[in-house]
Amino acid sequence: MSSPPKYGATHGGEDATASEPLLGQSSTSQQQRQQKGIAGLGPDDLAAAALAAQASTSRNAWMNQPAEDDIPDDFKVGVVVADCDPAIRRAFIRKVYAILLCQVGLTAVVSGALMLPAPAAYVQDNPWIIIVSIICSFISLFGVYWKRHNYPANMLVLAAFTFFESIMIGTVCSFYEAKTVLQALIITVGVFVGLTLFTFQTKLDFSSFGPFLFGGVMGLIAAGIVGIFIPYSRTLDLVIACIGVVIFSGFVLYDTQMIMKRLSVDEAILGSLSLYLDLLNLFLYILRILNNSNND
Repeated sequence: MSSPPKYGATHGGEDATASEPLLGQSSTSQQQRQQKGIAGLGPDDLAAAALAAQASTSRNAWMNQPAEDDIPDDFKVGVVVADCDPAIRRAFIRKVYAILLCQVGLTAVVSGALMLPAPAAYVQDNPWIIIVSIICSFISLFGVYWKRHNYPANMLVLAAFTFFESIMIGTVCSFYEAKTVLQALIITVGVFVGLTLFTFQTKLDFSSFGPFLFGGVMGLIAAGIVGIFIPYSRTLDLVIACIGVVIFSGFVLYDTQMIMKRLSVDEAILGSLSLYLDLLNLFLYILRILNNSNND
């Protein structure tokens, strides 16, 4: 199969009898789970559309804030990070990536737990779980922006958002082989770290990428929504996944620079949130590419 099965049908229209056992479970039990749930609902397509929409929503929230030079002095909350002393910039960067590391760690733990046989069977038998997690993650996403300046409320809301995202990602991962998920994780981390290091040492300005990347993510959202109801062929699914990797690799470059230029020193939580969503989107598309390749 080219992608994880849909709730009630396999991805790409393949027969459920072709499915392989999940983490040592019998193929019979997995086929029974595939026959339950919401027919035509693909967890990977649903997650892809939700993650792309969340990334766009999160980024628009702080990108639409007026630039520092456009704010009257009496109304300024803080100076953008790029205008601060080097020591303050370094502290901001450390805080952003420390928060990001905690988010990734929580997601890895929750996803790993949901890939165990019993939890995997449960989340696949109950498609409402991923739907509820997506709804709750959107609610908490707005909460993060609303409480971004209020500590510790901002961290608590971010933790809730990360937990709901982890449930969604873990549910998707439960449909894949553990080896494929691990490969995708390693590649994603490698790509993300490489792009981040490149951004910090280059003199290139990626701010002009914005309109093209935003247009691309709108296309990915549309593709994800269509894919929920109309299964894609393996070739088209692979093409969409490759485009997704390119777009969110560009967003890693773009966001890494823009969080320094648009955020104040007390908004590190928004920077880590955007990078976290870039990382999750990148992981999801790499996972789909590997799954298509491994099943050739």
